[in-house]
Amino acid sequence: VTPQGCQVEYEKYRTEEAVAFEHLKPDLSTLVEDDDANQLPTRSKIVAAIPRHLQVKEGDSQQVVERKKRKMDQLRKETNRAQKSLILDQKQQGWQAFQAKSGKKKKKKKPKSSA
Repeated sequence: VTPQGCQVEYEKYRTEEAVAFEHLKPDLSTLVEDDDANQLPTRSKIVAAIPRHLQVKEGDSQQVVERKKRKMDQLRKETNRAQKSLILDQKQQGWQAFQAKSGKKKKKKKPKSSA
């Protein structure tokens, strides 16, 4: 972590680069652990803290304050979208598992009566 951003290492390309904070996105997939995969995510797991570089400081100009507010709103909306998509994916997986399970059961055939 540097004052301007973070030093990011790209394993695929074997390179490093300094990236500004505003170009980084939180990895929301790591917030839900594998053992909690069956449970729906709670708001406490998804809430994104306000990054230090987006916090409004006393000496910020009006333009900077507006820019920071827009960035915070964008981050909040992205977090909400990710949370909703996580919930939808989990519901979809549950429904697909139910469909697969109900399709496996076979109905008993009624014996033909010879009269």
